[in-house]
Amino acid sequence: DIVPTSHNAEVPNVDRTEYDLIDIDEDGALSLMDDKGETRDDLNLPKDDELAKKVKELWDTSADVGVICVVLKAMGEETVIDARAARN
Repeated sequence: DIVPTSHNAEVPNVDRTEYDLIDIDEDGALSLMDDKGETRDDLNLPKDDELAKKVKELWDTSADVGVICVVLKAMGEETVIDARAARN
């Protein structure tokens, strides 16, 4: 819906963060590291089968150069939305 400029509209606060993929365990849990060297292990492979397959394939084929996972956070939820091979 379109909101007139004279009205206030609530919008979600969305954060996009890129992490280095450190490992994927047997259960699909991801080990990620941010640019400050902090690690986190609280995210899993995406529920989207195609994206999960892409992350696994990148991990298998690009682990020597690294894999970057893009995480989107909004309204208390976080999920991996993309992955790519890291650039040297």
